[in-house]
Amino acid sequence: MGRTIVQDVQPSFNGGLNVTADPSQVQPNQLRSAENGRLSEYGGIGKRLGIWRIVSSAIGSGQPIQNGYTWNQTGGRTILAVQAGKLFTAPFVPPAFSGVIATQTDSELTTETGVSLLTESVYSAFTDQGGTMSSTATPSFSAFLYPAPPDTECVYIADGGPLNRWNGTTLTENISGTPNVSFLRVYNQRLFGVSGTNQSVYYSDLNNGDSLGDGANGGGEAIIRTFGDQQTTALAVSGSSLLIFHATGISKWTGFTQDDIAIGAGSQGVTSEVGTTAPFSVVEVAGNVFFLANNGFYVVSDNSAPQSISTPIDSIIRTLTDAEVQDVRGVHVRQYQEVRWWIPNYGVLIYNYRLNAWSGPWTGGYLNPATTCLFESQDSNGKFVAIRGDELGYLGLCDPAGVYVDNLDPDGTGGQEFTLSFQPHRFFANDYMAEKAYRWGYLLIDPRGTTDVTVTWNTQTGTGTYTIDPAALAASERVMERVPLANRGEWIDLTIEDSGEADALYSRVEIQGFSMGRRGGT
Repeated sequence: MGRTIVQDVQPSFNGGLNVTADPSQVQPNQLRSAENGRLSEYGGIGKRLGIWRIVSSAIGSGQPIQNGYTWNQTGGRTILAVQAGKLFTAPFVPPAFSGVIATQTDSELTTETGVSLLTESVYSAFTDQGGTMSSTATPSFSAFLYPAPPDTECVYIADGGPLNRWNGTTLTENISGTPNVSFLRVYNQRLFGVSGTNQSVYYSDLNNGDSLGDGANGGGEAIIRTFGDQQTTALAVSGSSLLIFHATGISKWTGFTQDDIAIGAGSQGVTSEVGTTAPFSVVEVAGNVFFLANNGFYVVSDNSAPQSISTPIDSIIRTLTDAEVQDVRGVHVRQYQEVRWWIPNYGVLIYNYRLNAWSGPWTGGYLNPATTCLFESQDSNGKFVAIRGDELGYLGLCDPAGVYVDNLDPDGTGGQEFTLSFQPHRFFANDYMAEKAYRWGYLLIDPRGTTDVTVTWNTQTGTGTYTIDPAALAASERVMERVPLANRGEWIDLTIEDSGEADALYSRVEIQGFSMGRRGGT
């Protein structure tokens, strides 16, 4: 009698990334790595999209972008960016992306017939509006109103000093009577701010941001000591409440009317266990608030206590220094139902809140040059998109359709290649102790134009690599590709790499071999 055939299956990847567990504990639907990968709605994994720069040369002096903001005011959409303490602005009217935008030859993209690429005529050059704001702080932005003339739209900017204001034509710095603030939110028709250095929450009069913290003009200050002398670090709106973050705690205040402003007396403790020292990790999503605490990522709302969401990746968080934690930046990417966080010196981690699963890191152009900010915007069809700023003074559109290189120039040339690399769970073929001889692997792929896929394996007795025939990929819309394996051991690890420029979707992995236990007989 021949040896027993054994097999093992990864039926999907909907469990996402798990780098915290020992390899023997990673579940059959989880991944041990997912670099430059994005999870699909139904648990497949594919290559992420790239980054398309919206400026052909660095903004201003080419120093790091401190932060950016999209102002959706009456009459148009404007991007604001702060660099070296100066404010830069530009109209933002991106084209609607559809289909394949370009093809790549020798690392340069060329225009497809009938497809419009970005140009400087689409993205007007950024205008230096001047300013002497902090050149080191991460500014916080909030669109609101000021009273001259009444109910005029503007964007307030907090940089750690007195409040600043941009009204579309003039930058007003250090507004008289306002306190030092570093983080802003609008709630119940008032502007709120915290400094990050004391226990205060500052508030404005109704529809008048200029009065923030100014008691003589209808604003004020509330001392929040729900958990003792804990400085306030960030703010978020959840449902009918304003969440007030401390370094290791969260308070909430619910203003039932526009005039109910007894914050100090009305604030309640949500938790004394977790808070944040990373104010720009705070991301609001449909009543839920995601944030990075000192021991992982959490989600909280006005009617629920914080819940940990990052157990599978907490081993990454534990390695971060205090300075790296403070530099974490988050953004909501609505079209993919994701929250993304930039982690210094690591890349971007992606939390899919539909699947409750992680992927990443996204490296390549997100790491080189390093990301300095992530913020939300909208394209010409009103679709929400994400914008990235970097340490060299560039802003780039994330996820442009059909683009699979990073930091592509506006005219469609240049760009940095990157590779999708993912590793399924460790395959034991249902027997953790017996040695197996591995013979075949099966990879279910929807190629969608990719032609550059390799599979690497590792066992206790050896390693190997197999490159999938590009013609086989090109000939099928969906293929169960058979990969010849080799070597023996109690387990086998597979790594799949895709350096093609397409959104190939990987849905299932199987391995097959023979048990090396004693043969049966009569």
